Amino acid sequence: MTKLDIKPSYASVKPAGFYVYIHLRTKTLEPFYVGKGSGNRGWHGSSSKSRSILWHRCALKNGVTVEVVQDGMTEDDAYLLEEWLIAKLRHEGCVLYNI
Repeated sequence: MTKLDIKPSYASVKPAGFYVYIHLRTKTLEPFYVGKGSGNRGWHGSSSKSRSILWHRCALKNGVTVEVVQDGMTEDDAYLLEEWLIAKLRHEGCVLYNI
């Protein structure tokens, strides 16, 4: 598998606590994944176990830009925001590779 180029680097963002993030297609800036995490979770992508095959195909074809929606949250609050954001984006017609 080819190494993914994920931008911006984690070191330049370093979100605090739990956070919600969106993976955008770098070529078009269209969302394709919404997640929650802590540490560098939003920047994981090289391991085939950490993401679905659909995520990998999209990421390899389009590149990945990470946008942190909100950080500094509790895990429960991050989970609720993630659920809401997935529902909102799907309602707007976005194709997301959240399984």
